[in-house]
Amino acid sequence: MLRVAGRGYGGEFRLAVALGLDGSVTGVRVLEHAETPGFSDILAADAPWLESFTTGDVHAVSGATVTSAAVMAAAGRAVERVRQEGMCP
Repeated sequence: MLRVAGRGYGGEFRLAVALGLDGSVTGVRVLEHAETPGFSDILAADAPWLESFTTGDVHAVSGATVTSAAVMAAAGRAVERVRQEGMCP
């Protein structure tokens, strides 16, 4: 599991990104955020959008485009870091 940070519409956030041995994302959880209420709904632990990271079918969320794009980019950085450090095939 890696921790990564990013900046959404309302401010900074921190994520925990769990990765499989093949480098695929197996889970994303928001550790903390300063997002605007309403926009932050997609960041809740039980948010279906966060679960979409496990299927690889992740899209920006209309109405929370900046935040969702920032979370997707941060998760992508975690995957890239693991690949660059040779932690997965």
